[in-house]
Amino acid sequence: MFSIVPYRYTNNHPARRNADVRDPFNAFADSFFRSFWGDESATTFKVDVADKGDHYCLEADLPGMDKDHVHVDVENGVLTISAEMDEQNDRNENNYVLHERRYGSVSRSFQLEGVEEQNITGEYKDGVLRLNLPKHVEQPRSNTRRIELQ
Repeated sequence: MFSIVPYRYTNNHPARRNADVRDPFNAFADSFFRSFWGDESATTFKVDVADKGDHYCLEADLPGMDKDHVHVDVENGVLTISAEMDEQNDRNENNYVLHERRYGSVSRSFQLEGVEEQNITGEYKDGVLRLNLPKHVEQPRSNTRRIELQ
């Protein structure tokens, strides 16, 4: 079985809601990342997982990301996909020098159950990360055991 362990930051907890009132930086940071990644993708990215019989196929949409800034790690049964974008634009227009820079990072984690972690493969092409997660095949157990006699 493949299970997803999502992580989402919410302000539903009363203590956290009050902390945000006292810390205006949180509101600024949230609005910054929303403008960078878009409203729905402020802290995450879209992932599809399909059961292909002998393996799972995971596809993650990471448009605009450079392959060198996309990382896939497996540790203690948890698969983590993370990506960073560091963008800088320098333009000279009518005696004005415009410097724009943006930075953001996102990640998602998935609990791996029934997956052969050492055989996971993947590729990143055209803004889409594709991972093949082979299912763990249990060897059938025989109820018969021959005893060698001495």
